[in-house]
Order: sequence, then structure tokens, then C-alpha cells
Amino acid sequence: MSDIKRKLYNFRNTLSIEQEDVSKIITAHQERCDSFSEREIYASLAQSLENFKFFENVNNFLSDFESELSSDPLRYKMKDLRQKLKRKNGQFLYEHALLVIDECIKEGNTDDDIKYIANTKLKMYDWEPLIKEFLFTITATPQEKSNLTSRGGKISDVYSPCITVESGVLAYIHDTWFLFGENFVEAVELDKHIKDVNTVYKLRILQDVCKIATFTEDSITLPIAEKMEMTITESGYAVNGEALDKDTTIESYFQTVVPMEGKKFYTAVVETKNMLNKFCKIDTVKKVENVIYENVLSYIFNYKESVYQYKVDKQRIQMFKYKTCLPVVEQVMQELGVDVSFFYENLLDVNVKAKKKLEEQEKQISYKIQMIDESILEIKIQDDSVKLHEDVQKVYNQLLVQKFKLNEQLKLVRNEKHKLITNV
Repeated sequence: MSDIKRKLYNFRNTLSIEQEDVSKIITAHQERCDSFSEREIYASLAQSLENFKFFENVNNFLSDFESELSSDPLRYKMKDLRQKLKRKNGQFLYEHALLVIDECIKEGNTDDDIKYIANTKLKMYDWEPLIKEFLFTITATPQEKSNLTSRGGKISDVYSPCITVESGVLAYIHDTWFLFGENFVEAVELDKHIKDVNTVYKLRILQDVCKIATFTEDSITLPIAEKMEMTITESGYAVNGEALDKDTTIESYFQTVVPMEGKKFYTAVVETKNMLNKFCKIDTVKKVENVIYENVLSYIFNYKESVYQYKVDKQRIQMFKYKTCLPVVEQVMQELGVDVSFFYENLLDVNVKAKKKLEEQEKQISYKIQMIDESILEIKIQDDSVKLHEDVQKVYNQLLVQKFKLNEQLKLVRNEKHKLITNV
């Protein structure tokens, strides 16, 4: 017997004879426990028992139930997602996704654990609206939200060794060194700003590192051989996630463990470690790409209220400077299918910000209407014995009311957006 079934069973056994109607409602919900989540059961119970809350035990039961859901909301959202996916047609499409969800529920000790597993393993299923909505609710940053709602586009942070020189800061982006000056950004030749031959040699090595490494805020990971990745941090080295023994030097490890094809990375690993404090995330640059257009890249700059774009494709490489950010935002959306307006938040005027906010509201309301339509269809395809049940009819009518209200909200949002566009 599941926990929710046991909870309902135990509560029903405490009911008195005068609470027979309450008992019937509890029994009906017990029968749904195998197909519906705790969140769905609670929502239905709260509506069905609304007129019986004058009973102290009913009121206490609902309060305890709500408190339990609130104590671990993310895990219960995962359970809710699992049950909704199980009720969908084409179960074979969701088999692996359901396994990932079970892993999140069982192995995620904290919200961060659950978010990490979900973000790394569920993203491949974001074509399913239910999974996409769930991932959207747990994403923390505007960049993650833009990636999730994109049409194949992806925005990434840019990491580089950052070298201070007399006229500014040098950073390596894609295949070029850029000089970030007082009020400008321009592509430059490295050896025109760094005269020391030995330093130039080391920075050339780091160029290659930038092309193959995976970066985080505090680590750099290099693929040094087949199925072998070396992570470099301030505290030391790790291979495939396992830290090297304190007694093992990087020299001895490369000499005795790393296969022949990986030994060529020794210098890159050592120089990366030596210059680890020079690497940083460049907050004024983002990399934008799309899985459909593998050979097209765009690096967008928001530097001291100046807007640049470095475009890379098969035919040519071009650098542009713009007077405003709107052409870049619109061009990237059109060509690479992702919204980068959050990156230029400080440069967008009030009307553009308001338009973006209304568009986001329009998306959210439209999605809610889509979910309600699916629920209505789910009821319509049931047998008459289920469809005509009093509780099901009540839920059906409530869904129709919610849909009507949401459609009215959608009209208001679209009218506001139209007014804004025509006034801009």
C-alpha cells in the first residue's frame, strides 16, 4: 500500500457515522491513488471536502496533508510529473525519462541534487511539454530559461585566460585574441601586445586548451585520452571525477597511467594549472549556437554599453558594432532561435522590456490553456461510468471555468501588447 493510500485509509477509519459523506469521498480518492499523484489527490480532496471543513478532524487532515507537500515541494513535483507521464499514451517514449525521475526521487538528498540530475538527464526530453514545464520551474537564471524555451538554440558562458596589458585586457574568444580597451573591443595580434616570447608560447598553449576544455566557475576539464578526462582545480587534479592520491604527482601519473595518445597533453595540463588564476568567465560576452546549424556561431558582446557581434560560419568571420542592441536580439532570434534580450537588459528601453514581459505572460497563459485542453480531452475519452461520475463532472466544469478565465487573461495580454507595439 502506498503512503498516500495508507494515509487515506487511516483517516477514513477515524471517521464517525455522521461523516459518511466524507468517508465516501475518501474512498473514491483511495481508488485513484495508483494513477494520480499526491499533489493531484490533495487538490481534488481540498475541493471535494471544502464543505466539510467545519469538522475539526477534516480540517486538520487537510492542513497536515498540505504541510507534508510543502515540506518537500520539489520531490512532490517530481512525483506529480511521473504520474502525469504514466497516464500519457505512447509509454515507450517515456521509459528512460521515468527512470530518471525515479532516480531523482530516490537518490536526490537535497533540492540541489534533484535539480542537478533533472537538468543533466531530463533535458533530452524537453520536447514533452510536461517535462519542459517542470524544467522551466527549476531553472534559476534567465540564460537557462532562454535555452529551455529556444528553438534548438543554446547560449553559453565564455571562459578565457584574461591578461592585463597596457591598453586593456586580452581575452581569447573562439579563434581570436580580443583587446577590451577603455571604450572599445577589437581583434588583435597577441604578439603585438605581449613581447615576452616565453609568455606568448604559454598563451598559445592555453589557446588550444580553450578550444577543447569544459569550464565551470572553479574547474577546467580536459579530455586527455579515450574515456579519460582530467579536471584541474586550485586544490589539485582529478581523473574522471576521482581526485589523484596526495602521493601521486602529475609527472608520475602521466608517466605510468596516461596512455600514449594522452601524453601530448602533459604540457597543456601543467600550464593550465600554473595559470589557473588567469582564467575567468567573461561576463560581457556570450556564445550562441544552434544544434541545427553546426557551423554557425555568434559571440555577442555587451561591453560598457557598447554592442558587438562576432559571427563565425563556413564562408566568413565578421565583427560588427551596433548602435543599439535590438538588431542583435532580433537577428540571433531569427538565425539561431534563442532569445538573448536578458543579456542586454541594461540597454533595453522601458517599452521593449514591457513587450518582453507581456510575451512571457502570453507564453505561460497559452501553455496553461494547452494543459487544460489535455485534461479535458482526458476526461472526454473515459467511459461513461467515469465521465458521468459526480466528482469527475465537478472537475470537468472547473476546468471549463479555468479555461474561460485564462482565455480572457490571454485577450487582455494580447491587447496590451498590441497597444504597446502600435505606440512604440
